[in-house]
Parts: sequence; structure tokens; C-alpha cells
Amino acid sequence: MLFSTLIGCTPPDGERGRIETRANNETLVGKLEDGVSVFRGIPFAQPPLDDLRWRAPRAPIPRAGEQQATEFSAACMQDTYLTDWYGDVMSAFGGDRGKAPIPLAVSEDCLYLNIWAPTIDRDAKLPVMVFFYGGSNLSGWTYEPNYLGHQLSKKNVVVVSVAYRLGIFGAFVHPEMATQNSGDRSGNFHLLDLIAGLQWLKGNVSSFGGDPSNITIFGESAGAANIGYLSVSPLAKGLYHQAIKQSGGFETNSGYANTYSQEQAMGASLASAFDVKTLSELRAIPADLMHNTAMRHFGDKSQKTFYAIVDNYVLPDTPSKLMAAGKVNPAKYLLGSNADENLMYTSEDTDENDISQYMRKWFPSETHQGLSLELTSVRGKREQLALLDDSVDYYCPTQKQAKIMHDVNPDSAYIYYFTRARDNPSGTQIGAYHGAELPYVFGTHDDWLPTSEIDAELSETIMAYWVNFATKGDPNGEGLPTWQSFNHQRRSVMELGDRVSMIDPPAQQICQLLGAGGI
Repeated sequence: MLFSTLIGCTPPDGERGRIETRANNETLVGKLEDGVSVFRGIPFAQPPLDDLRWRAPRAPIPRAGEQQATEFSAACMQDTYLTDWYGDVMSAFGGDRGKAPIPLAVSEDCLYLNIWAPTIDRDAKLPVMVFFYGGSNLSGWTYEPNYLGHQLSKKNVVVVSVAYRLGIFGAFVHPEMATQNSGDRSGNFHLLDLIAGLQWLKGNVSSFGGDPSNITIFGESAGAANIGYLSVSPLAKGLYHQAIKQSGGFETNSGYANTYSQEQAMGASLASAFDVKTLSELRAIPADLMHNTAMRHFGDKSQKTFYAIVDNYVLPDTPSKLMAAGKVNPAKYLLGSNADENLMYTSEDTDENDISQYMRKWFPSETHQGLSLELTSVRGKREQLALLDDSVDYYCPTQKQAKIMHDVNPDSAYIYYFTRARDNPSGTQIGAYHGAELPYVFGTHDDWLPTSEIDAELSETIMAYWVNFATKGDPNGEGLPTWQSFNHQRRSVMELGDRVSMIDPPAQQICQLLGAGGI
């Protein structure tokens, strides 16, 4: 069931004054909130409606007169996928899942961005940090509670959150598209949305005090995977200068980049589900019906269906092949993952058979004895399976990618390992779960999360590292433990948890057995 209720949004306490700037040849009116200039709902592309559904984003048309930029826009078409995730995490901490966040509304008209700026002085030339939300490319929105940029912006950076199309609207190919121009035939409309957002910022972020020659993209989960795709896309070259990938890496695994012919067949099968043939007929189907039918049609495959397409335009080849060939856009990269990414998704009833099945799927048979030996030091079958899953999805591809990035640009890659597990009064064991680092990055700790002085201090440390990296491509700074870059000889990572210090990479032996670049 799609969201349809519009819910009011109360800005943070503090100074609420009018703030005005000129961007994209129009006058934007925002709000000054708690000392930060906030501009919400700025269009960076034309609404992808009607004939613009499943086309590359078109440049926005400047609007006459003052334009209010004080309210968030609708989120892109989606269902309750991410709200359900929030509910699960809240329940794990004994919270009320009924209070899980939801978008203000959902719509195909969703290509907007939000900006938090400490000053709108064009001469300030502050670093720009552009966030891409996660949600399996099925869900997510730019103003989720943990993505609000007030606190991070106070560290003297311009913070931006950019929307991109999701699900069937974000990644889709119909056989008719093969005759269209490169952008419209691509199918990677979600990635083209992100590229369009970065292009808009390149030309306009100086109006918000930002430096267009110093842009950092950062994202979590699917947002990090999308950064992985952009890192090997020729269209994104030069649009960013640093990148932070939080809990990504899995985009280089099999199944996260379909061939164009595969996508054409899938598009034809979806048309058959509607009993239509032409692209124009599909474009005429109401958005709600299109979304719901596509989710039913693809079923369990939806988790991987909408990631990326090898279209010979946005993506010349699969990310794994492009990275292996060293075809990574020159930039500085900070990558990492959490200690218990998959634990909350792993059944309490996991048994030896589940582990054996997973080994057979991902690891060569000659490695199984060595894997079993590695797992003996891990308590419980659930934890063992979660460790294998984390290694395949996060630890090993992250280390492999950092190695490649170092080869392309020496001392350009830094790895973190987030280990902080909050006190949990409910007793539920989810540890440093998938997404647990987000409140620390933005300084936005939910009231249902147990937050101690340790969490507050760690949040300040992480924000300092992220801002330093966005400022100069190096996370190090005064008063912080030294963070060494990752290279062939020094394969260490920064632990961010109850302690903040350099450690050996997680699951090194498992990664060797997996064949992750010989690490």
C-alpha cells in the first residue's frame, strides 16, 4: 500500500528567518534555522511524468518570481519497505514501531534536492557533501530523520541530499528503448538522476556558499552501491572529488548489474503482465498501479532487480570488470562497513545446514574445511552465518575495492570498521547493525535510541573525520587518532567504536578463501 497522507514537518527550534539566494536563474526563499540556512525542495530536473517517465532527466526550467524553498517535496514512488525496516529496528530497542518515519507523500514528481548551508556567501567556497539515501533502490527519501543536515553543516560544510527514482521507475528497459538516444535508452534512470543532481550543483552550489571544485558524495547501503556505479561511470568523471561509501561494496557481486538484453526481456514480461505491448501504453498506466504490479511481478527478485544495467553509456561494463581493469574515476575514497550488518536479518534458528548451503553458493569447495575452522572461534550458528554474509557483501569487496583504488591513485583510500553497539534495554541482539552509523555521521540520534556520552563523543569524532575528508581528501585532523590510508603493505582499517584506533581488516582469512583480490 502506498503512502498518501501528507504530514506536517516542524523545523528545528531556533532562529526562523527568511533567507534568499539566486540559483538556476530563479529566486529561492529558504529559512534560517538554528543558524543554518535551509533550502528544501529545489528542483534539479523537470518532473519525470507522462512522456518523461523512463527518460533521462531534463534540465529544470527556471520559474519566474520568488520560489518558496521551505518545504520538503514528495518522495519518489515507493511503498512501506523502508518504514518497515525502521519499525524493525525500533522494535529491537523496545520502541514503538507505530512511530516509524514515513515520507510526507510519494509521487513520480520527486526530483528535488535539499541544502543546509552555514553561509550563502558566494565567496565562502565551503566543501560540499552530497548524500545519497539507501533502501535497496526500492525505498528511501532525502529527509529521513537521520539525513537532516543541520548538525553536520555546522561543521562548516554545505550539506545536500538528492532524490533519485526508485524501483521500476528508476531502472527499466523496454525493447522500444533500443532506438532512442543514449540517455533515454539507458534504463539507469536512477543513476542519471544522481548525475543530473551533481551537474546542477556544479553550476549552482556557489549560490549556497559551496565550492563546486570540492564536492564529496556520500551514501549508505544502496546509496553507497550507487556511488560504486558512479565511480566507474565515464559520465560521473569530474563531478565529484571525494566519495564516502558506507556499507557498500556488494554492487561488485553477481546479480547487481544486469545485461541490457536481460533488462529488455524483463521489460517485455512486465508489459505482458499489463496485457500491453508499447512503451506509450506503459507510460499511461497510473504510477500506483505500475509500482504495485511491478513489485508483485518481480517478487523476491525485486531485491536485486533495480540496481544497475550494463548499458554501454552510464555503465560500459559490470562494476567488477571495470574496477578490475582499474577504470575507476580519479578521486579520494573512504569506505567501510559495520560489524553486524546482516545479524538482524539472520534467523535465530540458523543451523549447520544453512551454513553449508551458504558455503556451497559462494565459496569453492576446497575452501570449506578452512572456512569451518575459521568459524569455530565465532559463537553461535546465527553469528557464523552472519559473518559469512557480511564478508561476502561488505568486508571483502570493500577491501578489494580499496586495493584497486590505491593502485589507481596511491594513498587515496581509507577504510573504517564501525563496531559501536548501543546498550539495548530489550535484550535483542542486533549489534552494530546495518545503518547504525548514520546517526553518528549526521549527529541525529533518535530519541528511541539509547544514547550515552560515549555515543555523543563518537558522533563528534566521526563527523570530524568525514568533514576533514570532504575538506581535503584526508580524514586526519588535530586531536584525532591518526587514520592511515589502505595500501598493499599497510592493510589496516580504522575501528570506530568504543575505541577509535587502527586494527587489522575484518575477516582477512575468509576474504582470502573467497578470493577477494588476494587480500
